[in-house]
Amino acid sequence: MTTPYYKPSGRITFNFFLLYVLLMLVSIPVLSFAYTYLVHYIPFIYANVIITVCCGLALGFIVSLTVKKGKARNPAIVAILTIVAACVLYYVQWSVYIPLVVSEVYGFSMTFGERLWETLYYFIYPDETFEAAMIINEYGAWTLNEVEITGVFLLIIWIAEFIIIAVAAVVISRSQAVHPYCEEADGWYAAGETVDIDIPADLDAMKAELESGDFTGLIQHALNGFNDEDNYMRLTFHKPPESISSEPYYMNIDKCTVEKTGKGKRQKSKVKAGNYLQFIMIDAKSADEIIENAVAAGIAAVPDDSIDSGNIYDSGNGMSMDAAAPDITGSVESPEDE
Repeated sequence: MTTPYYKPSGRITFNFFLLYVLLMLVSIPVLSFAYTYLVHYIPFIYANVIITVCCGLALGFIVSLTVKKGKARNPAIVAILTIVAACVLYYVQWSVYIPLVVSEVYGFSMTFGERLWETLYYFIYPDETFEAAMIINEYGAWTLNEVEITGVFLLIIWIAEFIIIAVAAVVISRSQAVHPYCEEADGWYAAGETVDIDIPADLDAMKAELESGDFTGLIQHALNGFNDEDNYMRLTFHKPPESISSEPYYMNIDKCTVEKTGKGKRQKSKVKAGNYLQFIMIDAKSADEIIENAVAAGIAAVPDDSIDSGNIYDSGNGMSMDAAAPDITGSVESPEDE
């Protein structure tokens, strides 16, 4: 039985690998420096969590660009290469972090040029990087509520930090790799019309109908109008390139909930969307009928940028960065010392 959902072909291209290597060479050093210095100079736990998530999302976005431009349709390979990129980024981050801690926490004064030299040293010698990391783990580099963070607890924080970066990056990069691709036209599907309709009384029954290829119920349901503005479902139709008319459409269904905060004139509404069906195959005729019926019923789609599926973090406990001062400077001389 043919699956009703889009399945990537698994194909990968040389251009994708080439773009991946080039963009990683440029972006990883930049992300590593930005991430390390932001976390160091903004010593607040929740802010650091947000910065860590943003670092992962930024890495994922960069990888997703290589996926899109390189036309990679293999989610597994994309996920593996994204994790590899996250590992390299985290290692480079340590190469940047150690000289920063040595200079600003442990009191061994260095110019920025000397820090760059030390960064290069630790990047070249991973054994020295590991040894320095173990010293930082023993002595600590910051405190939480006046308690020095060291040992196993600090190691757990480091592991969690890497996991957050890797997971956020994979989520973003993989989302492009699983997006419908038209092999005949050698191009990605484009998101077309989006309509909002009421959630049917028996959504699971309608799901079974859609998976069997029967869209009659959804076509008729679109005529019922958009009556519940707080709970509804959003249909997004993905169309093949215009030059190909024989290929099917793919449809996403999101269940949307409107959350309201505040009162009176200060009341604000936020739409939260959760995916219900992703990239289910639908013939062009049925898709057009659903859209026509929705328009006939006077349904207007909510702008996509009103959807918020992320988490909002508030600033919280502060961290101070003071600790004992072990000597973990590199063993090579900086250019200024020559």
